[in-house]
Amino acid sequence: MPQVLRWSALATGLFYGAYTQLSISARERAHAEHKAYSHKESLIRQAKAEWAKTHPQEQPKPASGGTFSPFPHPLESATRERERERD
Repeated sequence: MPQVLRWSALATGLFYGAYTQLSISARERAHAEHKAYSHKESLIRQAKAEWAKTHPQEQPKPASGGTFSPFPHPLESATRERERERD
């Protein structure tokens, strides 16, 4: 009977150790990936800022408050037609 308990405790310890090591490794890998992604983002932000400094005339203009729709509203087109008729 003591042999069974001894081997059971050993097997349980081995499985627990393997599980713990895998979870620690996964956490470290996720942290490293996040750090690499953050570094790439900062490099992209830096490159965009440098490009903006060297090409000031090519900066995109901020959009106006209105939204663009490829399908105009029927009332808008009718209003525009009335305005054209008045002129």
